Amino acid sequence: MKWMIDITFKEGSQAEVGKLVQQERQHVVEGKAQGLIDTLYLSAPDAARPQAWLIVNGDNEEQVRQYLSTFPMFPYMTPTIVKLS
Repeated sequence: MKWMIDITFKEGSQAEVGKLVQQERQHVVEGKAQGLIDTLYLSAPDAARPQAWLIVNGDNEEQVRQYLSTFPMFPYMTPTIVKLS
């Protein structure tokens, strides 16, 4: 089953998030290799507030939430998870 995750980052967290970019990239590479992540889209670098969209595979929303919690930037994320048809 496919899911879209719409992620915004908590206001004022840019400095903390910036320190985790390399770890986050590696996590995404591993997720793609494992077939958990299909696609990642990022907002433009000049966006007022950074945002990301992920298409992931999972059996249910709880499994997707569990996987999302393993991301290094997770403490700074506000995710919205939507089941795709």
